[in-house]
Amino acid sequence: RGELLGLLGGSGAGKSTLLKAITGSGPASGGLVLFEGRDLYRDFRHVRDRIGYVPQDDILHASLSVRATLTFGSMLRLPNATDIERDERVQEVASELGLVDRLDAKINQLSGGQRKRVNVALELLARPPLLILDEPTSGLDPANERSLMQLLRRLADDGRMVIVVTHSTESLHVCDQVLFLARGGSPAYLGSPLALAAEFRVSTLVDAFGFVDSHPNPMELRARFDKRHGSIQPPAITPSPDTPARPPWHRHMALESQRVGIDFWILLRRAIAIAGGDRRNMVLLGAQGPVIALLMLVVFGSNRLEPSSGASSGATSVLLALVLSVIFIGTSSSVREIVKERPSFLREQAVGVSTAAYLASKWVMLSTLVVVHSMVILSFALLRQGGPRDGFLMLGWPSEVALGVILAGIGAVALGLLISALVTTTDKAMTMLPIALFVQLLLAGVIVPIGTLGIQQLSWLVGARWGLDAAGSTVDLWSLRGCSATGVPGLATPPCSTLWTHEVGNLLIALVMLTILCLGALLATYRALQAHDPAVVLAARDAS
Repeated sequence: RGELLGLLGGSGAGKSTLLKAITGSGPASGGLVLFEGRDLYRDFRHVRDRIGYVPQDDILHASLSVRATLTFGSMLRLPNATDIERDERVQEVASELGLVDRLDAKINQLSGGQRKRVNVALELLARPPLLILDEPTSGLDPANERSLMQLLRRLADDGRMVIVVTHSTESLHVCDQVLFLARGGSPAYLGSPLALAAEFRVSTLVDAFGFVDSHPNPMELRARFDKRHGSIQPPAITPSPDTPARPPWHRHMALESQRVGIDFWILLRRAIAIAGGDRRNMVLLGAQGPVIALLMLVVFGSNRLEPSSGASSGATSVLLALVLSVIFIGTSSSVREIVKERPSFLREQAVGVSTAAYLASKWVMLSTLVVVHSMVILSFALLRQGGPRDGFLMLGWPSEVALGVILAGIGAVALGLLISALVTTTDKAMTMLPIALFVQLLLAGVIVPIGTLGIQQLSWLVGARWGLDAAGSTVDLWSLRGCSATGVPGLATPPCSTLWTHEVGNLLIALVMLTILCLGALLATYRALQAHDPAVVLAARDAS
Protein backbone atom coordinates (compact mmCIF):
# COMPACT_ATOMS: atom_id res chain seq x y z
CA ARG A 1 0.00 0.00 0.00
CA GLY A 2 1.02 3.58 -0.59
CA GLU A 3 2.78 2.77 -3.88
CA LEU A 4 1.98 4.00 -7.38
CA LEU A 5 3.09 1.56 -10.09
CA GLY A 6 3.25 2.70 -13.71
CA LEU A 7 2.70 0.00 -16.33
CA LEU A 8 4.40 0.84 -19.63
CA GLY A 9 4.73 -0.77 -23.03
CA GLY A 10 4.02 -0.28 -26.69
CA SER A 11 0.74 -1.07 -28.39
CA GLY A 12 0.05 -4.80 -28.22
CA ALA A 13 2.51 -5.45 -25.41
CA GLY A 14 -0.22 -6.97 -23.25
CA LYS A 15 -0.81 -4.21 -20.72
CA SER A 16 -4.62 -4.42 -20.80
CA THR A 17 -4.39 -8.23 -20.88
CA LEU A 18 -2.31 -8.14 -17.71
CA LEU A 19 -4.82 -5.87 -15.99
CA LYS A 20 -7.70 -8.14 -16.97
CA ALA A 21 -5.81 -11.10 -15.54
CA ILE A 22 -5.27 -9.22 -12.28
CA THR A 23 -8.90 -8.12 -11.98
CA GLY A 24 -10.38 -11.48 -13.04
CA SER A 25 -12.26 -10.12 -16.05
CA GLY A 26 -9.85 -11.99 -18.35
CA PRO A 27 -8.38 -14.84 -16.27
CA ALA A 28 -4.83 -15.94 -17.00
CA SER A 29 -4.40 -19.43 -18.41
CA GLY A 30 -1.77 -20.25 -15.80
CA GLY A 31 -0.21 -18.96 -12.62
CA LEU A 32 -1.78 -17.31 -9.59
CA VAL A 33 -3.10 -13.89 -8.65
CA LEU A 34 -2.74 -13.46 -4.90
CA PHE A 35 -4.46 -10.51 -3.28
CA GLU A 36 -4.31 -9.96 0.48
CA GLY A 37 -3.30 -13.59 0.94
CA ARG A 38 -6.20 -14.96 -1.08
CA ASP A 39 -6.34 -16.67 -4.43
CA LEU A 40 -8.24 -14.07 -6.44
CA TYR A 41 -9.67 -16.53 -8.91
CA ARG A 42 -10.91 -18.94 -6.25
CA ASP A 43 -12.25 -16.32 -3.85
CA PHE A 44 -13.32 -13.72 -6.40
CA ARG A 45 -16.82 -13.24 -4.96
CA HIS A 46 -15.30 -12.31 -1.58
CA VAL A 47 -12.60 -9.89 -2.75
CA ARG A 48 -14.01 -8.28 -5.89
CA ASP A 49 -15.36 -5.27 -4.01
CA ARG A 50 -11.82 -4.57 -2.76
CA ILE A 51 -10.48 -3.98 -6.27
CA GLY A 52 -11.34 -0.77 -8.10
CA TYR A 53 -10.88 -0.94 -11.87
CA VAL A 54 -11.27 1.96 -14.29
CA PRO A 55 -11.24 0.48 -17.82
CA GLN A 56 -10.03 2.30 -20.87
CA ASP A 57 -13.60 2.65 -22.17
CA ASP A 58 -15.92 5.23 -20.66
CA ILE A 59 -18.26 3.77 -18.01
CA LEU A 60 -20.48 6.83 -17.60
CA HIS A 61 -24.00 7.67 -18.78
CA ALA A 62 -23.79 10.99 -20.59
CA SER A 63 -27.33 12.18 -19.77
CA LEU A 64 -26.97 11.81 -15.99
CA SER A 65 -25.55 14.47 -13.69
CA VAL A 66 -22.39 13.80 -11.71
CA ARG A 67 -24.46 13.65 -8.50
CA ALA A 68 -26.91 11.15 -9.97
CA THR A 69 -24.05 9.05 -11.39
CA LEU A 70 -22.33 8.82 -8.02
CA THR A 71 -25.60 8.33 -6.12
CA PHE A 72 -26.71 5.39 -8.27
CA GLY A 73 -23.15 4.05 -8.12
CA SER A 74 -23.20 4.18 -4.33
CA MET A 75 -26.53 2.34 -4.23
CA LEU A 76 -25.11 -0.50 -6.31
CA ARG A 77 -21.68 -0.66 -4.65
CA LEU A 78 -22.81 -0.05 -1.06
CA PRO A 79 -26.05 -2.06 -0.82
CA ASN A 80 -25.93 -2.31 2.97
CA ALA A 81 -25.35 1.40 3.66
CA THR A 82 -28.11 3.84 4.62
CA ASP A 83 -29.11 6.76 2.41
CA ILE A 84 -27.37 9.18 4.76
CA GLU A 85 -24.16 7.13 4.66
CA ARG A 86 -24.26 7.00 0.87
CA ASP A 87 -24.80 10.76 0.58
CA GLU A 88 -21.87 11.37 2.92
CA ARG A 89 -19.67 9.02 0.90
CA VAL A 90 -20.60 10.75 -2.35
CA GLN A 91 -19.65 14.11 -0.84
CA GLU A 92 -16.36 12.68 0.49
CA VAL A 93 -15.36 11.25 -2.87
CA ALA A 94 -16.42 14.39 -4.75
CA SER A 95 -14.34 16.49 -2.37
CA GLU A 96 -11.34 14.16 -2.64
CA LEU A 97 -11.37 14.35 -6.45
CA GLY A 98 -12.23 18.03 -6.79
CA LEU A 99 -15.75 17.48 -8.19
CA VAL A 100 -17.85 19.34 -5.61
CA ASP A 101 -18.45 22.29 -7.93
CA ARG A 102 -19.51 19.98 -10.78
CA LEU A 103 -21.94 17.71 -8.95
CA ASP A 104 -24.99 19.16 -10.69
CA ALA A 105 -23.41 19.22 -14.16
CA LYS A 106 -24.30 16.52 -16.68
CA ILE A 107 -21.59 14.11 -17.72
CA ASN A 108 -21.75 15.35 -21.32
CA GLN A 109 -20.92 18.85 -20.06
CA LEU A 110 -17.63 17.81 -18.44
CA SER A 111 -14.14 18.09 -19.85
CA GLY A 112 -12.12 14.96 -20.58
CA GLY A 113 -10.15 15.28 -17.35
CA GLN A 114 -13.30 15.75 -15.28
CA ARG A 115 -14.89 12.67 -16.86
CA LYS A 116 -11.83 10.63 -15.90
CA ARG A 117 -12.17 11.89 -12.33
CA VAL A 118 -15.82 10.81 -12.21
CA ASN A 119 -14.78 7.34 -13.44
CA VAL A 120 -12.25 7.16 -10.62
CA ALA A 121 -14.82 8.50 -8.14
CA LEU A 122 -17.19 5.63 -8.94
CA GLU A 123 -14.51 3.11 -8.04
CA LEU A 124 -13.54 4.91 -4.82
CA LEU A 125 -17.08 4.79 -3.42
CA ALA A 126 -16.48 1.32 -1.92
CA ARG A 127 -13.04 2.31 -0.54
CA PRO A 128 -11.06 -0.37 -2.40
CA PRO A 129 -7.44 -0.80 -1.22
CA LEU A 130 -6.35 -1.56 -4.81
CA LEU A 131 -7.12 0.86 -7.65
CA ILE A 132 -6.24 -0.08 -11.25
CA LEU A 133 -6.57 2.32 -14.18
CA ASP A 134 -6.17 1.43 -17.87
CA GLU A 135 -4.75 4.41 -19.77
CA PRO A 136 -6.70 7.10 -17.88
CA THR A 137 -4.59 9.87 -19.45
CA SER A 138 -5.38 8.83 -23.03
CA GLY A 139 -6.74 11.77 -25.00
CA LEU A 140 -5.99 14.36 -22.31
CA ASP A 141 -3.99 17.51 -22.88
CA PRO A 142 -0.66 17.82 -20.99
CA ALA A 143 -2.17 19.93 -18.19
CA ASN A 144 -5.01 17.49 -17.52
CA GLU A 145 -2.64 14.55 -17.83
CA ARG A 146 -0.34 16.00 -15.19
CA SER A 147 -3.28 16.86 -12.94
CA LEU A 148 -4.65 13.32 -13.13
CA MET A 149 -1.29 11.70 -12.43
CA GLN A 150 -0.80 13.98 -9.41
CA LEU A 151 -4.27 12.92 -8.23
CA LEU A 152 -3.24 9.26 -8.47
CA ARG A 153 -0.12 10.08 -6.49
CA ARG A 154 -2.27 11.52 -3.70
CA LEU A 155 -4.58 8.51 -3.78
CA ALA A 156 -1.58 6.23 -3.30
CA ASP A 157 -0.21 8.40 -0.51
CA ASP A 158 -3.53 7.94 1.29
CA GLY A 159 -2.73 4.25 1.69
CA ARG A 160 -3.97 2.64 -1.51
CA MET A 161 -2.20 0.46 -4.03
CA VAL A 162 -2.50 2.17 -7.42
CA ILE A 163 -1.57 0.64 -10.79
CA VAL A 164 -1.85 2.85 -13.86
CA VAL A 165 -1.26 2.01 -17.52
CA THR A 166 0.10 5.00 -19.38
CA HIS A 167 1.96 5.98 -22.54
CA SER A 168 2.84 9.38 -21.15
CA THR A 169 6.42 10.07 -20.12
CA GLU A 170 5.91 13.56 -18.71
CA SER A 171 4.62 12.48 -15.30
CA LEU A 172 6.34 9.15 -14.75
CA HIS A 173 8.42 10.72 -12.00
CA VAL A 174 5.39 10.63 -9.67
CA CYS A 175 5.42 6.81 -9.80
CA ASP A 176 7.34 4.82 -7.20
CA GLN A 177 8.13 2.10 -9.73
CA VAL A 178 7.43 1.31 -13.36
CA LEU A 179 7.02 -2.07 -15.03
CA PHE A 180 7.94 -2.01 -18.73
CA LEU A 181 6.56 -4.76 -20.98
CA ALA A 182 8.10 -5.67 -24.33
CA ARG A 183 6.20 -7.26 -27.23
CA GLY A 184 4.37 -10.40 -26.21
CA GLY A 185 4.16 -9.32 -22.59
CA SER A 186 7.77 -10.04 -21.66
CA PRO A 187 8.89 -7.91 -18.71
CA ALA A 188 11.85 -5.74 -19.68
CA TYR A 189 12.26 -3.44 -16.69
CA LEU A 190 11.07 -3.04 -13.12
CA GLY A 191 12.33 -0.20 -10.97
CA SER A 192 12.51 3.52 -10.52
CA PRO A 193 11.35 5.62 -13.49
CA LEU A 194 14.42 7.80 -13.01
CA ALA A 195 16.74 4.91 -13.91
CA LEU A 196 14.70 3.63 -16.86
CA ALA A 197 16.59 5.47 -19.61
CA ALA A 198 19.99 4.52 -18.18
CA GLU A 199 18.99 0.83 -18.02
CA PHE A 200 18.61 0.74 -21.82
CA ARG A 201 21.55 3.10 -22.43
CA VAL A 202 19.45 5.82 -24.05
CA SER A 203 19.16 9.49 -23.22
CA THR A 204 15.38 9.97 -22.75
CA LEU A 205 12.28 8.03 -21.75
CA VAL A 206 10.91 8.45 -25.27
CA ASP A 207 14.04 6.74 -26.62
CA ALA A 208 13.51 3.95 -24.08
CA PHE A 209 10.01 3.36 -25.49
CA GLY A 210 11.46 3.16 -28.98
CA PHE A 211 14.26 0.84 -27.94
CA VAL A 212 12.01 -1.68 -26.20
CA ASP A 213 9.18 -1.55 -28.74
CA SER A 214 11.47 -2.09 -31.73
CA HIS A 215 13.83 -4.61 -30.13
CA PRO A 216 14.13 -7.60 -32.51
CA ASN A 217 14.33 -10.17 -29.70
CA PRO A 218 12.00 -9.50 -26.73
CA MET A 219 13.20 -12.69 -25.05
CA GLU A 220 16.68 -11.20 -24.83
CA LEU A 221 15.19 -8.36 -22.81
CA ARG A 222 13.41 -10.95 -20.68
CA ALA A 223 16.72 -12.71 -20.03
CA ARG A 224 18.33 -9.45 -18.95
CA PHE A 225 15.33 -8.79 -16.71
CA ASP A 226 15.60 -12.22 -15.07
CA LYS A 227 19.31 -11.79 -14.54
CA ARG A 228 18.81 -8.44 -12.84
CA HIS A 229 15.88 -9.56 -10.70
CA GLY A 230 16.94 -13.16 -10.09
CA SER A 231 16.90 -12.55 -6.35
CA ILE A 232 13.22 -11.58 -6.36
CA GLN A 233 11.23 -14.42 -4.91
CA PRO A 234 7.57 -14.93 -5.79
CA PRO A 235 5.21 -14.19 -2.91
CA ALA A 236 4.43 -17.03 -0.58
CA ILE A 237 1.13 -18.70 -1.24
CA THR A 238 -0.78 -17.91 1.90
CA PRO A 239 -3.76 -20.22 2.46
CA SER A 240 -6.95 -18.38 1.82
CA PRO A 241 -9.08 -17.67 4.87
CA ASP A 242 -11.90 -20.08 5.37
CA THR A 243 -14.86 -19.28 3.19
CA PRO A 244 -17.97 -18.52 5.26
CA ALA A 245 -20.33 -21.45 5.46
CA ARG A 246 -22.96 -21.34 2.75
CA PRO A 247 -26.40 -20.78 4.27
CA PRO A 248 -29.13 -23.36 3.69
CA TRP A 249 -30.37 -23.29 0.10
CA HIS A 250 -33.71 -21.68 0.96
CA ARG A 251 -31.99 -18.86 2.85
CA HIS A 252 -29.39 -18.50 0.09
CA MET A 253 -32.15 -18.21 -2.51
CA ALA A 254 -33.95 -15.65 -0.36
CA LEU A 255 -30.77 -13.56 -0.07
CA GLU A 256 -30.15 -13.78 -3.82
CA SER A 257 -33.76 -12.80 -4.56
CA GLN A 258 -33.47 -9.86 -2.19
CA ARG A 259 -30.32 -8.63 -3.97
CA VAL A 260 -32.01 -9.04 -7.36
CA GLY A 261 -35.04 -7.09 -6.16
CA ILE A 262 -32.95 -4.25 -4.70
CA ASP A 263 -30.76 -3.98 -7.78
CA PHE A 264 -33.80 -4.10 -10.05
CA TRP A 265 -35.42 -1.04 -8.51
CA ILE A 266 -32.14 0.88 -8.50
CA LEU A 267 -31.41 0.02 -12.11
CA LEU A 268 -34.97 0.73 -13.22
CA ARG A 269 -34.86 4.17 -11.61
CA ARG A 270 -31.50 4.83 -13.23
CA ALA A 271 -32.72 3.66 -16.65
CA ILE A 272 -35.69 6.02 -16.41
CA ALA A 273 -33.40 8.86 -15.32
CA ILE A 274 -31.03 8.16 -18.24
CA ALA A 275 -33.90 8.17 -20.72
CA GLY A 276 -35.41 11.30 -19.21
CA GLY A 277 -32.08 13.11 -19.34
CA ASP A 278 -31.88 12.74 -23.13
CA ARG A 279 -34.82 14.91 -24.16
CA ARG A 280 -34.23 14.69 -27.90
CA ASN A 281 -34.27 10.90 -27.82
CA MET A 282 -37.38 10.97 -25.61
CA VAL A 283 -39.21 13.16 -28.13
CA LEU A 284 -38.26 10.85 -31.00
CA LEU A 285 -39.31 7.75 -29.07
CA GLY A 286 -42.54 9.36 -27.94
CA ALA A 287 -43.46 10.44 -31.46
CA GLN A 288 -43.19 6.99 -33.05
CA GLY A 289 -46.54 5.64 -31.89
CA PRO A 290 -48.67 8.73 -32.63
CA VAL A 291 -47.12 9.20 -36.10
CA ILE A 292 -47.70 5.57 -37.06
CA ALA A 293 -51.23 5.69 -35.64
CA LEU A 294 -52.17 8.77 -37.66
CA LEU A 295 -50.74 7.28 -40.84
CA MET A 296 -52.75 4.10 -40.35
CA LEU A 297 -55.90 6.11 -39.66
CA VAL A 298 -55.48 8.00 -42.94
CA VAL A 299 -54.23 5.20 -45.18
CA PHE A 300 -56.47 2.24 -44.34
CA GLY A 301 -59.90 3.73 -44.91
CA SER A 302 -62.78 2.14 -43.00
CA ASN A 303 -64.65 -1.10 -42.30
CA ARG A 304 -61.76 -3.36 -43.32
CA LEU A 305 -62.52 -5.81 -40.48
CA GLU A 306 -66.32 -6.02 -40.96
CA PRO A 307 -67.44 -9.67 -41.31
CA SER A 308 -69.51 -8.75 -44.40
CA SER A 309 -66.74 -6.80 -46.12
CA GLY A 310 -65.56 -9.74 -48.20
CA ALA A 311 -62.23 -11.11 -49.31
CA SER A 312 -61.03 -7.80 -50.80
CA SER A 313 -61.47 -5.82 -47.59
CA GLY A 314 -57.76 -5.37 -46.88
CA ALA A 315 -58.09 -6.83 -43.39
CA THR A 316 -54.75 -8.61 -43.80
CA SER A 317 -52.96 -5.32 -44.48
CA VAL A 318 -54.49 -3.70 -41.40
CA LEU A 319 -53.56 -6.52 -39.02
CA LEU A 320 -50.11 -7.05 -40.51
CA ALA A 321 -49.36 -3.32 -40.25
CA LEU A 322 -50.51 -3.33 -36.63
CA VAL A 323 -48.27 -6.23 -35.67
CA LEU A 324 -45.21 -5.11 -37.62
CA SER A 325 -45.39 -1.50 -36.43
CA VAL A 326 -45.38 -2.57 -32.78
CA ILE A 327 -42.59 -5.10 -33.44
CA PHE A 328 -40.60 -2.35 -35.13
CA ILE A 329 -40.98 -0.05 -32.12
CA GLY A 330 -40.07 -2.81 -29.68
CA THR A 331 -37.00 -4.02 -31.57
CA SER A 332 -35.65 -0.61 -32.59
CA SER A 333 -35.96 0.82 -29.07
CA SER A 334 -34.02 -2.08 -27.49
CA VAL A 335 -31.48 -3.20 -30.09
CA ARG A 336 -28.80 -0.75 -28.86
CA GLU A 337 -29.77 -0.68 -25.21
CA ILE A 338 -27.20 -3.15 -23.87
CA VAL A 339 -24.34 -2.77 -26.32
CA LYS A 340 -24.18 1.02 -25.96
CA GLU A 341 -23.44 0.71 -22.23
CA ARG A 342 -21.50 -2.54 -22.28
CA PRO A 343 -18.36 -1.15 -20.53
CA SER A 344 -20.51 0.23 -17.71
CA PHE A 345 -22.48 -3.00 -17.34
CA LEU A 346 -19.39 -5.23 -17.38
CA ARG A 347 -17.81 -3.16 -14.62
CA GLU A 348 -20.96 -3.25 -12.48
CA GLN A 349 -21.34 -6.97 -13.13
CA ALA A 350 -17.79 -7.50 -11.88
CA VAL A 351 -18.58 -5.80 -8.55
CA GLY A 352 -21.63 -8.00 -7.97
CA VAL A 353 -24.58 -6.18 -9.56
CA SER A 354 -27.25 -8.74 -10.50
CA THR A 355 -27.38 -9.62 -14.19
CA ALA A 356 -31.01 -10.69 -13.87
CA ALA A 357 -31.91 -7.34 -12.30
CA TYR A 358 -30.12 -5.43 -15.06
CA LEU A 359 -31.92 -7.35 -17.81
CA ALA A 360 -35.29 -7.11 -16.06
CA SER A 361 -34.96 -3.34 -15.61
CA LYS A 362 -34.31 -2.87 -19.33
CA TRP A 363 -37.14 -5.15 -20.38
CA VAL A 364 -39.72 -3.68 -18.02
CA MET A 365 -38.96 -0.07 -18.97
CA LEU A 366 -38.96 -0.71 -22.72
CA SER A 367 -41.98 -3.01 -22.57
CA THR A 368 -43.92 -0.28 -20.78
CA LEU A 369 -43.01 2.08 -23.61
CA VAL A 370 -44.18 -0.47 -26.18
CA VAL A 371 -47.48 -1.02 -24.36
CA VAL A 372 -48.19 2.72 -24.39
CA HIS A 373 -47.35 3.00 -28.09
CA SER A 374 -49.40 -0.10 -28.85
CA MET A 375 -52.50 1.33 -27.19
CA VAL A 376 -52.14 4.57 -29.15
CA ILE A 377 -51.69 2.74 -32.46
CA LEU A 378 -54.52 0.31 -31.79
CA SER A 379 -56.91 3.08 -30.76
CA PHE A 380 -56.41 4.97 -34.01
CA ALA A 381 -55.95 2.01 -36.35
CA LEU A 382 -59.15 0.25 -35.21
CA LEU A 383 -61.21 3.40 -34.79
CA ARG A 384 -63.20 2.98 -37.99
CA GLN A 385 -62.39 -0.56 -39.12
CA GLY A 386 -65.44 -2.33 -37.70
CA GLY A 387 -65.06 -5.91 -36.54
CA PRO A 388 -66.87 -8.97 -35.19
CA ARG A 389 -69.64 -8.56 -32.65
CA ASP A 390 -68.11 -10.51 -29.82
CA GLY A 391 -64.74 -11.69 -28.60
CA PHE A 392 -63.83 -15.08 -27.23
CA LEU A 393 -63.13 -14.24 -23.61
CA MET A 394 -65.80 -11.64 -22.82
CA LEU A 395 -63.22 -8.89 -23.09
CA GLY A 396 -64.42 -7.65 -26.44
CA TRP A 397 -62.62 -8.30 -29.69
CA PRO A 398 -60.49 -5.10 -29.64
CA SER A 399 -59.01 -6.17 -26.30
CA GLU A 400 -58.11 -9.58 -27.69
CA VAL A 401 -56.50 -8.08 -30.78
CA ALA A 402 -54.60 -5.71 -28.48
CA LEU A 403 -53.43 -8.62 -26.32
CA GLY A 404 -51.84 -10.41 -29.27
CA VAL A 405 -50.29 -7.24 -30.67
CA ILE A 406 -48.87 -6.16 -27.30
CA LEU A 407 -47.40 -9.60 -26.60
CA ALA A 408 -45.72 -9.46 -30.02
CA GLY A 409 -44.34 -6.03 -29.12
CA ILE A 410 -42.86 -6.98 -25.75
CA GLY A 411 -41.45 -10.12 -27.33
CA ALA A 412 -39.79 -7.83 -29.87
CA VAL A 413 -38.21 -5.93 -26.97
CA ALA A 414 -36.73 -9.21 -25.76
CA LEU A 415 -35.50 -9.97 -29.28
CA GLY A 416 -33.85 -6.55 -29.53
CA LEU A 417 -32.14 -7.05 -26.16
CA LEU A 418 -30.85 -10.43 -27.33
CA ILE A 419 -29.33 -8.88 -30.45
CA SER A 420 -27.86 -6.09 -28.33
CA ALA A 421 -26.27 -8.63 -25.97
CA LEU A 422 -24.71 -10.64 -28.82
CA VAL A 423 -23.15 -7.86 -30.90
CA THR A 424 -20.08 -5.85 -29.91
CA THR A 425 -20.87 -2.39 -31.33
CA THR A 426 -23.92 -0.23 -31.90
CA ASP A 427 -23.17 -0.20 -35.63
CA LYS A 428 -23.47 -3.98 -35.76
CA ALA A 429 -26.72 -3.78 -33.79
CA MET A 430 -28.20 -1.34 -36.31
CA THR A 431 -27.03 -3.59 -39.14
CA MET A 432 -28.91 -6.51 -37.61
CA LEU A 433 -32.10 -4.49 -37.09
CA PRO A 434 -33.37 -4.42 -40.73
CA ILE A 435 -32.50 -8.09 -41.14
CA ALA A 436 -34.55 -9.01 -38.07
CA LEU A 437 -37.49 -6.90 -39.26
CA PHE A 438 -37.35 -8.36 -42.78
CA VAL A 439 -37.50 -11.89 -41.35
CA GLN A 440 -40.58 -10.85 -39.35
CA LEU A 441 -42.27 -9.57 -42.53
CA LEU A 442 -41.25 -12.50 -44.71
CA LEU A 443 -42.33 -15.24 -42.29
CA ALA A 444 -45.51 -13.63 -40.95
CA GLY A 445 -47.53 -15.91 -43.22
CA VAL A 446 -48.83 -13.33 -45.70
CA ILE A 447 -46.16 -12.82 -48.35
CA VAL A 448 -45.07 -16.44 -48.76
CA PRO A 449 -46.73 -19.70 -47.66
CA ILE A 450 -45.25 -21.03 -44.44
CA GLY A 451 -46.65 -24.54 -44.73
CA THR A 452 -43.62 -26.07 -46.46
CA LEU A 453 -41.14 -28.15 -44.48
CA GLY A 454 -38.40 -26.04 -42.99
CA ILE A 455 -40.12 -22.71 -43.59
CA GLN A 456 -42.93 -23.72 -41.27
CA GLN A 457 -40.55 -24.67 -38.46
CA LEU A 458 -38.58 -21.46 -38.95
CA SER A 459 -41.75 -19.41 -38.73
CA TRP A 460 -42.39 -20.82 -35.25
CA LEU A 461 -39.57 -18.53 -34.05
CA VAL A 462 -41.09 -15.38 -35.56
CA GLY A 463 -43.24 -13.19 -33.33
CA ALA A 464 -45.01 -11.52 -36.26
CA ARG A 465 -46.45 -14.88 -37.33
CA TRP A 466 -48.02 -15.53 -33.92
CA GLY A 467 -49.10 -11.93 -33.43
CA LEU A 468 -50.95 -12.07 -36.75
CA ASP A 469 -52.41 -15.46 -35.82
CA ALA A 470 -53.73 -14.06 -32.53
CA ALA A 471 -55.34 -11.03 -34.14
CA GLY A 472 -56.49 -13.05 -37.16
CA SER A 473 -58.30 -15.70 -35.10
CA THR A 474 -60.20 -12.96 -33.26
CA VAL A 475 -61.52 -11.21 -36.40
CA ASP A 476 -61.81 -14.43 -38.47
CA LEU A 477 -59.12 -13.46 -40.96
CA TRP A 478 -59.61 -16.84 -42.65
CA SER A 479 -62.92 -15.67 -44.05
CA LEU A 480 -61.93 -12.03 -44.56
CA ARG A 481 -58.90 -13.05 -46.64
CA GLY A 482 -60.91 -15.48 -48.73
CA CYS A 483 -59.11 -18.54 -47.50
CA SER A 484 -62.34 -20.55 -47.51
CA ALA A 485 -62.30 -20.25 -51.31
CA THR A 486 -58.99 -22.08 -51.57
CA GLY A 487 -59.09 -24.73 -54.26
CA VAL A 488 -62.09 -23.29 -56.13
CA PRO A 489 -61.27 -23.03 -59.88
CA GLY A 490 -60.67 -19.48 -61.07
CA LEU A 491 -60.09 -18.02 -57.61
CA ALA A 492 -56.76 -16.99 -56.13
CA THR A 493 -55.31 -19.05 -53.34
CA PRO A 494 -53.55 -16.55 -51.06
CA PRO A 495 -51.17 -17.78 -48.34
CA CYS A 496 -53.30 -18.64 -45.33
CA SER A 497 -52.94 -20.11 -41.87
CA THR A 498 -55.48 -22.44 -40.33
CA LEU A 499 -54.97 -20.51 -37.07
CA TRP A 500 -56.83 -17.58 -38.65
CA THR A 501 -60.14 -19.36 -38.25
CA HIS A 502 -62.43 -17.94 -35.57
CA GLU A 503 -61.74 -20.45 -32.78
CA VAL A 504 -60.69 -19.74 -29.20
CA GLY A 505 -58.09 -22.51 -29.30
CA ASN A 506 -56.24 -20.72 -32.10
CA LEU A 507 -56.06 -17.52 -30.06
CA LEU A 508 -54.71 -19.37 -27.02
CA ILE A 509 -52.08 -21.20 -29.08
CA ALA A 510 -50.84 -17.92 -30.53
CA LEU A 511 -50.71 -16.22 -27.12
CA VAL A 512 -48.83 -19.15 -25.57
CA MET A 513 -46.29 -19.15 -28.41
CA LEU A 514 -45.74 -15.40 -28.08
CA THR A 515 -45.10 -15.87 -24.37
CA ILE A 516 -42.66 -18.73 -25.00
CA LEU A 517 -40.74 -16.71 -27.61
CA CYS A 518 -40.46 -13.75 -25.25
CA LEU A 519 -39.26 -15.85 -22.32
CA GLY A 520 -36.88 -17.76 -24.57
CA ALA A 521 -35.29 -14.55 -25.87
CA LEU A 522 -34.93 -13.21 -22.32
CA LEU A 523 -33.32 -16.46 -21.14
CA ALA A 524 -30.91 -16.45 -24.09
CA THR A 525 -30.03 -12.81 -23.35
CA TYR A 526 -29.41 -13.63 -19.70
CA ARG A 527 -27.12 -16.51 -20.64
CA ALA A 528 -25.21 -14.27 -23.07
CA LEU A 529 -24.71 -11.64 -20.37
CA GLN A 530 -23.76 -14.21 -17.73
CA ALA A 531 -21.02 -15.52 -20.02
CA HIS A 532 -19.05 -12.34 -19.30
CA ASP A 533 -19.53 -12.32 -15.51
CA PRO A 534 -16.08 -12.94 -13.94
CA ALA A 535 -17.64 -14.64 -10.91
CA VAL A 536 -19.48 -17.14 -13.14
CA VAL A 537 -16.47 -17.71 -15.41
CA LEU A 538 -14.09 -18.26 -12.51
CA ALA A 539 -16.53 -20.51 -10.65
CA ALA A 540 -16.92 -22.70 -13.75
CA ARG A 541 -13.16 -22.77 -14.18
CA ASP A 542 -12.64 -23.77 -10.56
CA ALA A 543 -15.27 -26.50 -10.84
CA SER A 544 -13.61 -27.98 -13.93
